[in-house]
Amino acid sequence: MKKHLVSLIVMLVLFGGYAQYVSAQTHYVNERPKATVVIRTTAPSKTHVWVSDEWNWHGGRYENVPQHWEAAPAHHKHWVSGEWKHRSHHGNYWVPGHWK
Repeated sequence: MKKHLVSLIVMLVLFGGYAQYVSAQTHYVNERPKATVVIRTTAPSKTHVWVSDEWNWHGGRYENVPQHWEAAPAHHKHWVSGEWKHRSHHGNYWVPGHWK
């Protein structure tokens, strides 16, 4: 029982540290930046996936990574688009897209 309790405490400490690290990476803005308009072209191949707008934090602001075709990495099935979220009393923040 003690062994399991110690393991649980270690996991909670590690998870708490990870949660603080993740939250430290969140950048809030009052207004969401405007995206660029991109016309979708024909896919270069059947393995390419359309990646919608992404936003990177750089130089104290969000910078747009325009929409584009991207070859899916090995063992990944599809692209999950990023999205803007809002947190009361903080503002808007970007949740990045990722391969799943």
